[in-house]
Amino acid sequence: MKKGEQAIWGVTAMITAAALYTGYFVYTAPPKEMPTFQVESVEASRGEMVYRKNSCSACHKIWTLGGSRGGLLDGVGSRRDAEWLDRYLSAEDPQSILPSTQKKIYQMPSFGYLSDEDRADLVAFLSSLKSRENPAEGEK
Repeated sequence: MKKGEQAIWGVTAMITAAALYTGYFVYTAPPKEMPTFQVESVEASRGEMVYRKNSCSACHKIWTLGGSRGGLLDGVGSRRDAEWLDRYLSAEDPQSILPSTQKKIYQMPSFGYLSDEDRADLVAFLSSLKSRENPAEGEK
């Protein structure tokens, strides 16, 4: 390979690497502004703030908003009860309750460090995320 060709390939490789790096972070970054979700109670509203403060949307998606590394939280309140959510969030090793196939760095961390009030509020928020598949009574 000639010296000029090496330079061209080197520049091409650097541009490609920069584009891939930038694209990865643009694609996986949570939205800068997330709309407020409709919640059922004051506790759930405070729980939404706990969700935001702990950057849960970096990994989890709710109704198309957020990251894609963690599980979808659409309708989690219809799939899991409050007791299960509290046990899962406070577990030292959440994988002991719900095993993950993700790489270790992407697995759900423990939120046992949250205060009891913050965790209860987060559980209230997650519990308020009901499935949209079944219309409410009278909306058929």
